[in-house]
Amino acid sequence: MDAQGAWSVEDVGSSQRYELRRDGELIGFASYRRTGQLLAVPHVETLVEHRGNRFSEILMAGIVDDARARSFRIDPVCPHFATYLDRRPDTAAVDVRPRIDGGPTADRTDTDRSPTGS
Repeated sequence: MDAQGAWSVEDVGSSQRYELRRDGELIGFASYRRTGQLLAVPHVETLVEHRGNRFSEILMAGIVDDARARSFRIDPVCPHFATYLDRRPDTAAVDVRPRIDGGPTADRTDTDRSPTGS
């Protein structure tokens, strides 16, 4: 992973997304919906010219760090983000999904994620 340059992950609340930047250049973003202390993250994207470098991991790590600092919980609706959290047991405190025996979360459908269950 190319880690050269100054990296930042910022919550751009007016756009309801986190942005990953390197030396000011937009590298990727993650959209979210916030309800109270819950962040539902339906989409994580690295811009085409930066794909294949695992930069989305820097973005997702930044979101997790921000969630911890602000006492938020994350509902990783995006399958890529869900996999990222599943592979990191240290993220269990911010992951809203139930863990099974301390391991990866149970499979759930999108309807399981809605507040009303429908």
